[in-house]
Order: sequence, then structure tokens, then C-alpha cells
Amino acid sequence: MLCAAGVAVGLAGLLPRRRPFPTPEEGPPARQLLLAGAGGQQQASPVRDSGAGGPGVRDAGPAGLGKRRYEGTTLVSLPALALAVAVLPPVVLLAVSQFHPLYQDRYVLYATAGLAWLTGAALAALAVLRKGAIVVAAALVIALGAFAFPAQQHVRQVNSRADDPAAAARIVADGARKGDAVLFLPSVRRLVAEAYPASFSGVEDVALKSSGAESGTLAGREIKARKVAAALKGVDRVWVVSRSYVRSADLTAPTDHAKSQVLQKQFKQTRLTRVLGYAVRFYVRKT
Repeated sequence: MLCAAGVAVGLAGLLPRRRPFPTPEEGPPARQLLLAGAGGQQQASPVRDSGAGGPGVRDAGPAGLGKRRYEGTTLVSLPALALAVAVLPPVVLLAVSQFHPLYQDRYVLYATAGLAWLTGAALAALAVLRKGAIVVAAALVIALGAFAFPAQQHVRQVNSRADDPAAAARIVADGARKGDAVLFLPSVRRLVAEAYPASFSGVEDVALKSSGAESGTLAGREIKARKVAAALKGVDRVWVVSRSYVRSADLTAPTDHAKSQVLQKQFKQTRLTRVLGYAVRFYVRKT
């Protein structure tokens, strides 16, 4: 992303400077029009032409990369703002992570908005480039794409992830029969059903009190621990979705502990299927 930002800001720097306000001959400044339209008293001073940057504009850097001042107000140009949004969040987190683990890509996903702004500015710049510069720009884009392609291809493969919840959902969907129940150990593993609800349409989530959408939570809310045994009464087949290996530390919630106890006492495991990051266990009632 940092390489892409560098190329984009380089191209964006070639954008021509444009006057943000019209000249006195073209009409009053946009700021004065807004004040007048709002019924407010005119407070803005007349716009004075200060040169190539346009009326009332003082440029603080080449090609607008930096700050511009409009009648005493300092504004940051789009490329400068976009570069900060794209680069600062990941750089700061990576720096802090050298001392304490903190970096997580989803924490800085929004930084790609800055890269999108830079890319848009770069595309706009292409319209005013000379032929030779366009060739150079195209070569940079192609080189960047070739550099990033292996990583982009890898991240789209299943084995690039820590888990494959879709595979766990398919196992339940393929083996479920009418009257089957499903349990999630711990309850947060219900995220699989929240993500792939169609795969769980043939089983009953007997421990569920309210779904994630209804309760405003990620994995929904479950019934009280004392109600688990009654919820499984009359059920002969149970599917259990969990991580590959369930630890006792994961089942500290009373309802999760109750589910585990009922399974041990009243059911026996007859099938275990492991997929990436998940295990799907199948239980039948003891006779």
C-alpha cells in the first residue's frame, strides 16, 4: 500500500493548480455567496488576487502538495490529506508494535480510503500529462501491479486464512436431517451460522434465545444454563460447531458449560470432521 501511495501521490503532484474561487469579473467568492444565501451578515473581506494560485490564495508548496491559505484560512490539499490517511495509521501501529503487539490489518482498513483519493487524483493528472510522462506513469502502474499480484493472489486463497467457516457450514448442511439440533461451543462460534444462515436452515439452534440481529450482538444471546437440558429433550441428533480443539478455558460461560455437560452425559460422539480452523462433531443420544 505504501508503494501504491507513493506512485499515486507522485502523479497527483502533476495536477495543475486551479483557482478555488472565481475572479472578481466572474462573480463573488463562493464563501461570500454561502454567507449571503444563509441570510448572514457579510463578514468576508473582498478577495484579492495574489497570483498564480488564484484570487486570495497563497500556495504553500509545489503543485498544491501541502497547505493553501484562503483569506486567512489554511486548508490542506487533497493529496496531502490523502497521503496522511493512507500512510500514518499503518505506520504508527507498526512502530508501536515494535515494542508491544498492536498491529491488526482490520484496524487500518479505513486507510485504503486515502489510497483511493490519491488514485483518483493521479487519474485526473493523467489527462494533462504529456505523452512521454503517460508512458512512464503506465510503466509504474504495471510494475506496481506485477509486484503486488502474488500477494493479492495469495490473500484470495483459503489457506491464507486462519479458518474456513464456510467449510464447517457445508458439513452441517450436507449431513443435517429434519429434527437435528446444533450447538456452538463456545457460543461465539455461532458466527458461522450468522455468516451462512442457509446452511443451518435444516437444523434447530436449541440454545439460541435471540439472534445477533435481534440482540444487536455478533453471535446472539443464549438461554440460561438451567434450560439447556430441557431444550435438548426429545432431540436424538446434535451437530456441534467449535474450533479445532475445544479448551476448558473456552467454556467458562455457564450456558457453554451446561451444553458440554449434557453432551457428555446424554450423547455420544460418532463423527468428527476437521476443516481449517474448525471442527464439526456429530452426536447421537445414548440408548
